[in-house]
Amino acid sequence: MLVGDFNAHSAVWNPGTATRRDAAVLEELIEIYELYVNNNPDVPTRPKVSPGLSIIDLAITSPEMEALSAWHVDSEHPSGSDHELIVVEWDEQERAPADVSKKVTGWDIAGLLADAEESKKAATTWKRESECREWLTDRCGEAEIAEEAVWIQKTLSKVLD
Repeated sequence: MLVGDFNAHSAVWNPGTATRRDAAVLEELIEIYELYVNNNPDVPTRPKVSPGLSIIDLAITSPEMEALSAWHVDSEHPSGSDHELIVVEWDEQERAPADVSKKVTGWDIAGLLADAEESKKAATTWKRESECREWLTDRCGEAEIAEEAVWIQKTLSKVLD
């Protein structure tokens, strides 16, 4: 989820805007990645004295996360800035990606942990498989994280099989 002051004006998130300004890149990202703009197009996120609504603070989510379960401006608690306080909520239920197998494997983890020799073999196999992997950093993107998740799933399956 991405929430922020984008200082961009576009009919994509504010159908009532009279001008399009500083919005091209954000509009392109929303279209390419099929992102959800969760804002209510009838609720301003920045008060102004001139006519029309200013909607420049956005709450954006990915298709995997889906639309937020709630989005509203909290007018009862002033932020002290020239922007409204936006409150968002999302459903925390876990969503497995569509390509993740849900097949029951029959692995006996408790039995593995109880058998010192098998547990040591599994640990050695994991260490051998993972020692050459680069660590993820805060600079990694969604693609690298997804790739790492697939690698972990495949490697754990190999170790536990």
